[in-house]
Amino acid sequence: MDDDYNFLPHAINYQDAIFPDTQENRRIFSSLFQFSNCSSGNTFHSFSPEWEYQEDSRLLCSSVQQVLFEEEERVGRLQEHVAALQQKNEQLKARVGKLKRALRRARRSGRRKQLLQTAGQSLILMYT
Repeated sequence: MDDDYNFLPHAINYQDAIFPDTQENRRIFSSLFQFSNCSSGNTFHSFSPEWEYQEDSRLLCSSVQQVLFEEEERVGRLQEHVAALQQKNEQLKARVGKLKRALRRARRSGRRKQLLQTAGQSLILMYT
């Protein structure tokens, strides 16, 4: 059964197109089929200059448009993910910067202590 509770025969995949979605095939089949999935009522389509404009507006219900919508949603999710990762990266850069500064300070204070100790020892040796 499909979403509208219609029985579907087995071994038929309604998602796969029988014919490729090309302008030539649309022109050929426009006079034969009404594209019932995309149109309301019982209007019959014939090829005319405004047919392409009408068909463009019907793309919202074609499989191509569905794929485009899914891809746009995927791109939106990926952009959100990238933004979150960039924010985390900035936070990590800030933490690394703080750690580098703390390490430099610790090294400086260690050198100063070492210099003071050696200077103090040399003064003690001089006066002894």
